[in-house]
Amino acid sequence: MIIKRKIQLHEVDSAGLLFFANLFTLAHSCYEEIMESYGTPITKIIENKSYSLPIIHAEADYKLPIRHGDSLEISVQVDMIGNSSFTLLTKFIVNDNRETVAAQVRTVHVAINHEPIPLPAEIIELLHKISPENF
Repeated sequence: MIIKRKIQLHEVDSAGLLFFANLFTLAHSCYEEIMESYGTPITKIIENKSYSLPIIHAEADYKLPIRHGDSLEISVQVDMIGNSSFTLLTKFIVNDNRETVAAQVRTVHVAINHEPIPLPAEIIELLHKISPENF
């Protein structure tokens, strides 16, 4: 799934470049949007209270500048599914340079209910829908 975003003024630093922490905010917003589009909104998980999916690791690679006004195509892919965790890879491509990933974020999420639990079936099913070509 591709999500399109335009970089807004409040997302950049004084040099007009995407503030580094906002890359994580964008990645997480896209994660929430995808979860909702596949029928498992984060709100439903929070309200259910039988498990949660916190991020236990996050990393980013900044390869090209992302500037105020840039139009991005953001893709979220499942990188790995484990017993109690999954890893998402979010890639940011500036529209005028489609061949090059300007930045990417990798997040590791774990299913917990006071301690790690196996990934719920509904989450595994959703992850396979997001990136069926990976599995």
